[in-house]
Amino acid sequence: MKIKEIGNIKVDNKERYIKAFIDLIKSVKSNCFNYQDKEYTDYLIINENRLNSHFIHIVPKEILNTFNKIKDSNPEQFLGFSIFLGKYNDKEVRVSCFGIPCSDLTRAIIN
Repeated sequence: MKIKEIGNIKVDNKERYIKAFIDLIKSVKSNCFNYQDKEYTDYLIINENRLNSHFIHIVPKEILNTFNKIKDSNPEQFLGFSIFLGKYNDKEVRVSCFGIPCSDLTRAIIN
């Protein structure tokens, strides 16, 4: 599966994931995040080392299989929109919300 196909992904209740994205950013910035995978009712937080960076992905469960296919078939690429939040253990920390349009995430960050 190719990275460009991310734009074709449709997620229900995207507002829920946008809120989780903002909460995750706040948690990482305040050094409260424990860098562990976590499962919630509708989504997962998945930690991954990619491109010498530490990525923290919010992945809606409804598109987990799509995320895994794209992740596995594109090991040397970013998996869409991510926010750089500093460093942890000498690696850049980036947060993403898989399947949510970057314009929606950007608007949420600005607001």
